Amino acid sequence: MDDKIKTLTSLAILKVDIDEEIRDYLDYLVSFSLHVLKVHKPDPVTDDLLSKLLKQEFGLNVPRRGCQLVLRRLTKRRLLKNDSGVYSIEKKLPAIDFSTKKNDAQIKIEVVFKRLKKFAKEHHNKNWNDSDLTRAILSCLGNFGIDYLRTYIFKTALPEIPASVPEEQYIVSKFIRDLYENCDPVFEFIAVLVKGQMYANALVCPDLESLQKNFKKLTVFVDTALILNLLDLQGAEEQSATQELFFLVRQLRGTIAVFEHTVDEIINVIKAAEKNLDNPKFDAPVIREIRRSGKKRADLILIRENLREDLKKLNIQIKKTPPYEMDFQISEEELEKAISNEIVYRNPHALRFDINSVRSIYVYRKGSTPKRLEDSKAVFVTPNSLLAKAAFKLGQNHSSTKEVTSVVTDYSLANIAWLKAPLGAPELPTKELLANCYAAMEPRTPLWDKYIKEIDSLTAKGKISVEDHAILRISPLATDELMNLTLGEENALAGGTIRQILDRVKTALTAEKDIIIEKEKKKLGAVCVERNYLKEKEKLIGSNLFWIAGKLSLLITVLVGVVAGAILLLALFMSSFYAKSLLFESIMLTFLVVLLFSISIIWGFLNWYFGLSVIEVLSKINRRMHQKIFKILSNFLNSERLL
Repeated sequence: MDDKIKTLTSLAILKVDIDEEIRDYLDYLVSFSLHVLKVHKPDPVTDDLLSKLLKQEFGLNVPRRGCQLVLRRLTKRRLLKNDSGVYSIEKKLPAIDFSTKKNDAQIKIEVVFKRLKKFAKEHHNKNWNDSDLTRAILSCLGNFGIDYLRTYIFKTALPEIPASVPEEQYIVSKFIRDLYENCDPVFEFIAVLVKGQMYANALVCPDLESLQKNFKKLTVFVDTALILNLLDLQGAEEQSATQELFFLVRQLRGTIAVFEHTVDEIINVIKAAEKNLDNPKFDAPVIREIRRSGKKRADLILIRENLREDLKKLNIQIKKTPPYEMDFQISEEELEKAISNEIVYRNPHALRFDINSVRSIYVYRKGSTPKRLEDSKAVFVTPNSLLAKAAFKLGQNHSSTKEVTSVVTDYSLANIAWLKAPLGAPELPTKELLANCYAAMEPRTPLWDKYIKEIDSLTAKGKISVEDHAILRISPLATDELMNLTLGEENALAGGTIRQILDRVKTALTAEKDIIIEKEKKKLGAVCVERNYLKEKEKLIGSNLFWIAGKLSLLITVLVGVVAGAILLLALFMSSFYAKSLLFESIMLTFLVVLLFSISIIWGFLNWYFGLSVIEVLSKINRRMHQKIFKILSNFLNSERLL
């Protein structure tokens, strides 16, 4: 089997496996590892060899550190023997049968390939072979790949997606969008692959314990673009993904906030949109989306005037921009240079706002040296990966950001947060997938700039009218046709293409058949809306059950610990009270000595036999209780529905 097909198959298996139980991520890697060790029977067993076998058998890139953790866990389970750092198989390993899941996954992958191949041929006259199809699918999954987690865990530069051909991104994104909008069941399997990819990200994490920690010590300061998403000014898909991300961060006990200067920037952006909504020469992405959504100037005024009140209703705190503190200040000149090397700002005010946001994070951290994002006090979140990359590079020279960067992308935070509680927000990967697909169908800046230059030139030469020029700049149909004819490729745009776009847009605006099609789309849309409503309701119920089960399991664990401790203390006190005093004729002193001695014996036994501390025992009890309560609640709900 081709290595890349193996990877896709393994991602699907991983998603199915994780949906079956609530376990920690190391256990899922253990299952894959047991399979390869049983099949290949290596002697001795090394982390390097295990890593190679996982790559060979499943197409998963697992670092040696992750393999070391697996070997230690297998040793604790007495399946491996560790003799001075050399591992060997101790006894017959249990059989792990992946055949059924593998066959099912391969059948579904084949369906996706056939459908995508047909779509590329019928809609864009592209004859893609299996290699083209695999590359295109993996390129799409690359947006949810390990680069995002490596940013967080390995502190590498913020995400750089492997270069891919724009036309492949456009065709795959359009294919996925059409599947979703037509309620096609094939869409669900693509979503399975995305979730599997995001699950696989955890397997590269050398510090799996960090995925168990919540965000109770973290304040997430969000960028202007994310608030615009939340206000539905940049598309329904972006709004949905942002809402899901914020929900999950709050459930993980994180705080979401905006700086006061960010609020000022948001107001400025909305004012500019109000002023230029009907100006054909003003074509910022936010304006294009507002026009596409059909919002009017009055709608924008209402949003702007109610902004602060709405942010409070959305549980987003507005925090004052911190003052300049010399002890924790960075060089704004260095930061501006670093950012300018990555980004060309059309609006110089946007650069000043970004610099203010980044330097404010340093003040909030006050010279601390966090090792994990969860302990970093504050982080700035933005969809601008180039800003995050520039901030990361500069941060390598400062102790408070050397280990944990001051800026992360919303994709990175979404991936990390989701890995902490995937069943608590099951639809976040799907919403991120859709947001990514719709974004890929928008023209990139170089293509759009060339397009504007071409239509300006044609207007100046009198080849198209001023009215035609306005249609080409403002109409969302023109943007769609631009991408449909060029597939996002700048070199495919020429004067003849502009004429094709104009003719198609005019036809679309006047043809009666389009009205009929639109009516049919609305009928189908109503069915899809109902489908999506029921699906969202189902997922929301499951999400709420997950969080309720977590709170109940934590309460029960605390009660178990308190009761057990109380019983132990009572028994020790009573035995000490009735026993002959051992020390200076003092019952209380005797009790304390017996207590400390007993605790030492119990702790020593647990640590010797299980390699566990009392906290770890309680943590295991909490996880087991969480799993059982979640299953009980789910089964009860399902049984009630059947009655």
